[in-house]
Amino acid sequence: MLENVNQAGRNAHRQDLNTLSGWIGILFESATRMNDHWWWRILLASRRIISKLLMIRSLKVTPFDQSLKLMDHWEHLEIDMYKRSEKPQTSFDDLKKDRSDAEEILMQFNDQITRMRKSIWWRLGLFLRFTLGALKLKKRDFRMPTVDSDEVMKRYKKWIPALSTISSHSERQPIIDSMDPILSQHRDKIIEALDGKNDGVYETFILKLLEHHKNVSSMRAVLEANKRSVPDLLRQNIERTDEPLVSIIMATFNRAAIIEEAIDSIKEQTWQNWELLICDDGSEDNTGEIIAAQNDSRIRYFRFEHGGAAKARNSGLAHAKGAYVAYLDTDNLWHPAYLHIMIGRLIRHAGCYCAYAKFIDVEPAEDASENWQLKGYNGQEYNFERLHEKNYIDLNAFTHRKYINQILGGFTEDLPRLQDWDLALKYTYIRDPLYINTFLAICRRNKKWDQISTAKDIDHSAVIKRVRQNASNYFSQGLPYKDTHEQPGKITVISWDICRNHFSKAYNVAEALHQTGKYKVRLVGFRFFNTPIFEPYADVTPDFETFYFSGAKFPEFNNDFNYALEKAGDADIIYCIKPRFPSLGLALLANNRFGTPVALEVNDLETMIEQPIHTEQQEGVSLDDVDCSDPELLNPRSQIWSRIMENCAQKMPLIVTHNKNLDTRYGNRTFCLRNPKDEKYFNPDAYDRDSIRMELGIAPGEKVILFAGLLRRHKGIRYIVELIRTLGGPPYRALFVSSLPTSDQKDLEEKYKGEITILPPQGRNNIARINYASDAVILWLNPNNKPSHYQMPYKITDAFAMKVPVIANDISDLGDLGRQGYLRLVEYGNLEALKNTVLDIFKQPENHREMVEAGRRLYLRQFSYRSTQTNFSIIAQAAHQHHGVLPVAKEFAEFFTRFHRA
Repeated sequence: MLENVNQAGRNAHRQDLNTLSGWIGILFESATRMNDHWWWRILLASRRIISKLLMIRSLKVTPFDQSLKLMDHWEHLEIDMYKRSEKPQTSFDDLKKDRSDAEEILMQFNDQITRMRKSIWWRLGLFLRFTLGALKLKKRDFRMPTVDSDEVMKRYKKWIPALSTISSHSERQPIIDSMDPILSQHRDKIIEALDGKNDGVYETFILKLLEHHKNVSSMRAVLEANKRSVPDLLRQNIERTDEPLVSIIMATFNRAAIIEEAIDSIKEQTWQNWELLICDDGSEDNTGEIIAAQNDSRIRYFRFEHGGAAKARNSGLAHAKGAYVAYLDTDNLWHPAYLHIMIGRLIRHAGCYCAYAKFIDVEPAEDASENWQLKGYNGQEYNFERLHEKNYIDLNAFTHRKYINQILGGFTEDLPRLQDWDLALKYTYIRDPLYINTFLAICRRNKKWDQISTAKDIDHSAVIKRVRQNASNYFSQGLPYKDTHEQPGKITVISWDICRNHFSKAYNVAEALHQTGKYKVRLVGFRFFNTPIFEPYADVTPDFETFYFSGAKFPEFNNDFNYALEKAGDADIIYCIKPRFPSLGLALLANNRFGTPVALEVNDLETMIEQPIHTEQQEGVSLDDVDCSDPELLNPRSQIWSRIMENCAQKMPLIVTHNKNLDTRYGNRTFCLRNPKDEKYFNPDAYDRDSIRMELGIAPGEKVILFAGLLRRHKGIRYIVELIRTLGGPPYRALFVSSLPTSDQKDLEEKYKGEITILPPQGRNNIARINYASDAVILWLNPNNKPSHYQMPYKITDAFAMKVPVIANDISDLGDLGRQGYLRLVEYGNLEALKNTVLDIFKQPENHREMVEAGRRLYLRQFSYRSTQTNFSIIAQAAHQHHGVLPVAKEFAEFFTRFHRA
């Protein structure tokens, strides 16, 4: 008997259908716009005339005719699919089949578009259009409808359906019933939005759009999909009875005739705790009078001398009181649930800085008898590389935390247009934003409104070049961030163990912060093994203070630990790495004694890291359940302490991670700080590759596959050797660089003696040279090994920095990076696919040049010292919001006292 699916599975299936429905709508709209092009219509008519003259068969069914039939079929099919998704008895296989059928419709639409663009008539029309453009009889630059269809298919190829991550089982979760007790005070308005009932300005405009848009089928399909996705999003985001204040910035200039509709769109929001800052850029009409008549204390009106929209918006930001900022121009409208969905998502993802949604771009016709022109359905999953090329984030569908503006600054005031693109590139530079895959805003165009986007006296190409140049400057100079009154002067970084590879993260963070010249940095660390300091860092003499303490068991450990406590607590913020006793335990006791704010970084699955081959995870243990007389507690690095600290970590208000699975583990509320390396050393332009290869004994023409780091079996090291054998040996060579001896390394040396080269631990920056000398880096993490899902290997930092192609499997953040085009993905254990990928990279390096260049840019954005400095300033700002003694610190201090007494 087939198992039914739970509510999560049905929600995931509807999410997939919403995505596919939106894409199908875009493809149909592209086909419609292709069919509407004058040259296509003229040439089709010409074909019919020629067919009659030559007495040959005419083209009776055009690709667009087929598209119309497909859309009619899809409309009926989609309704049936959504109905089945609502039935509890629907099986998991039925849902997968429905999704497969929807994907087939998508492919058929793309086939019709391909038929159109490959036809001689389309090509002749294109030639004619470009010729007229060259002769200046037509506008030279114009947007082809095939651009949108190409973008959809690119996204589809990299798409991972939400249903694929849901297991089929029979448990059901009631939704509406469990939701009712936690609805916010504006329950009635939310219920209306859940039911899709609203007679406000947004809904009224949608009805007009359906009335006047000639391709109602595509428009209706998109809007119906939207109506189904909004309730699911609302249910996720109404779990709070409080509503933080949202500051809405509305820049205006001579918009008295239309501003009331935009204001009504805000007043009709289900989220009611907002302030509207209307920033009048020197209007010469009666805008002020209209605002005064609103008689709403939440609306604040500011009038400035005419200086441009960017300056007006910056003035509004300076007066904003809310913790969150949203923007609505006078031309545009919000879905009534816009704020509830956008702010709700940011609240649930406390470490993310901004979010954006999809929007509909439409030009209403001036004559009521004419059809309205739909410019497009806009929105796509985030990819900085694509955003750098072309904007797909509209300011009216973009929200962010206020403190991002305080740290990174606001709009570039001398930009006459594309200010939203410029801001989005800056605010999403160091961390990807949240993407809401639903249409929540309408952007309206009208030539009579004298909009900047339609202004003819602006050199648009120069503005585009300027925006891209601003973003390019971030790569060379870093983000322009400013100090705030809450920025710390003294910082303590804590490393629980300075003898293993995780010491590198603590040291590099401390060094990066010290290099700013803004902080007095102190590094506190402990030895817990009979080995010296982690070898790559053993001979480094830092410019900042370091306090390294010997590890021991209690009670011998007390003296060093108490001294470390004094040194750690003497700071404005403590950044402790890993939830272990000598790091988080020390930080909590320092917070309890001195009130020092604490940020905890979790970069591994600590309760399993000592036994990575185990499949069952040991969970955290409550302090009340710990036997203080347990002799295992005498060892500060024991597993019981890891379980204790894991329980404390879950209660920490500010957690930093470096991959999405750890973020999920801690409730999707973590900040992100990647593993950094110094760009002064990790810079390909600083080295001569040929001389390095000669120095390492790499022969000309030899292809080197590199693995650097701790040699452990679950990291796929044996597959690399087997790969070399499969490739037939020379000129292919496996090069390993160990960071510490391991039993797996010993086994590797014994089994493959003479076939591999293993270099000893290198200086911390020398690994840059070795990476630059290699031809590929393989990162295969065994998915059956649970800690693998919670790791972000340092070697990927090195490879990205030095422009080395990376091959990895779809695990942790590596899968997302692969889908964004930064590396190649190969299924773990599929040696044949790995071989083919390696050969493709080696034989066609020019095809992967853009990938490694993008990887270098990603390194500068998220893995460099500059990015660490900017990111830390944001984290520090958030840390000071949790000032004073933390409840978990008080709880742990009381437990620690009981432990000492025992």
